Amino acid sequence: MNKPKRKRKKHAMTRRDRAGYLFTLPFILGLLLIFLPCLVNLFCFSFSEIQVLTGGGGYALNFTGISYYRKALLEDPKFNRMLVELLSSTLVQTPVILIFSLLVASILNQKFRGRTLARMIFFIPVVVSTGVIAYVQNNWVSIMTVSGMGNALTGGEGAGLQELLSQVDVGQGLISVVVTAASGLNKIIRSAGMQIFVLLAALQEIPDSMYEAAKVEGCSAWECFWKITIPSVVPQIIICGVYTLISIFTATDTPIYEYISTQEFVNNQLSFAAAMNVLYLMVVGFCILIGAGVIKLAGRNGRRG
Repeated sequence: MNKPKRKRKKHAMTRRDRAGYLFTLPFILGLLLIFLPCLVNLFCFSFSEIQVLTGGGGYALNFTGISYYRKALLEDPKFNRMLVELLSSTLVQTPVILIFSLLVASILNQKFRGRTLARMIFFIPVVVSTGVIAYVQNNWVSIMTVSGMGNALTGGEGAGLQELLSQVDVGQGLISVVVTAASGLNKIIRSAGMQIFVLLAALQEIPDSMYEAAKVEGCSAWECFWKITIPSVVPQIIICGVYTLISIFTATDTPIYEYISTQEFVNNQLSFAAAMNVLYLMVVGFCILIGAGVIKLAGRNGRRG
């Protein structure tokens, strides 16, 4: 009697696996046919000098070893500084975005009037930051900056807040911290839309009976949050953490991205730019592994506590 049940269960799992592979097939084909060949070429370019052949004959590679890596790490005055600045800002932005996303998702998971509209408002930045809308927005900001309105749109609130804090005799160090946090609030909100959506879906999967049982045992709302909510959404927090790191590191408006693009397309330093891209890729991968490990370790400690 058990064999037919096991056989049906095995067939069901096989069909589910096939559906999963079919769903991810475009990504797998793109990874094998487009991304991996480009990655191999990137490594080859970083270890060689590219010589463009005349008459449309393509290019030739002259092996140079790690000379371009040495140039990027030891000789170039900007690459290391920009990389350290990006890592330090990422170290601050990532936990802030995750905490903000979790708090907003917890609020949106409550029952209140206008909840659907509130969820739509927080998900709007995800739509605005993609496709044609993002292109129009970036060009609109550029036009406003050229016309002299950019300072009023981007720096006016920070300047007003700095002047207000100066009038109440607040220390300069605290003023810089508050102004920096306030100026980055808009970016945090725009960067947290997808994370809020994922965490909200995870919170809705937690059974209400767990909270009811905890309240019967005398647990407060704060204890329920730390003992039930956080451990239940650790996998989704890891996903959101990795997504946040990738979105920060792949942003095209960072100084290091613009510097590498300038070396590649303006100065025609293709091999030098390839070496910096490889170093940047290695740093990004290492940061993603470290970030996912830290979040996973924190989730395990939360379950034990």
